[in-house]
Amino acid sequence: MKLITQYKIATYSVSYLFISILLLIFDTRPLYIYLTDIEAAYYMSAYLTMNNELPVFYFHPATLFQYITGSLLKIGNFVKLDQISNSLTYLKLFAIIFNFFSIIIFFKTFKKYNQKNSFKILIICILYPATLFYTTYFGVNSIILGLALLLSSAYIKNFYNNFNSLFSLSIISGICL
Repeated sequence: MKLITQYKIATYSVSYLFISILLLIFDTRPLYIYLTDIEAAYYMSAYLTMNNELPVFYFHPATLFQYITGSLLKIGNFVKLDQISNSLTYLKLFAIIFNFFSIIIFFKTFKKYNQKNSFKILIICILYPATLFYTTYFGVNSIILGLALLLSSAYIKNFYNNFNSLFSLSIISGICL
């Protein structure tokens, strides 16, 4: 039974990773064409924070995400604006990998506490319109799947431990929201 559960975890995680990367490969949308302003605004804010400037929206709930993204751009050495296309692919891959590891953590947590509804929760999260629409976009919505799964994992862990680490749950909740 344990091997079957491990196989399911690997199957669902790798399936998500494979589908997301395929969507990214076949996404032929030029970087200057977008359906919402998310990509341009988040990228510009990340670029500004990388250069020690204030982000475009510094009272925005996703300001932490913009600073993290700016750090990732600096680590990847994408310091010039003529590298936008490559840096967006780099950032989208980071979002996909974050979601991939969030799925693994989610399934492991639910398996540890013998929860049977983990696959239903995952399907609901994946079928959420923002998850499907923003897989090939860069922005905080592209990691909403991973954040929702991490929050579910933290809640289940705290529920079975009688909420003895309520502080960590509140921090994770604040970051996810």
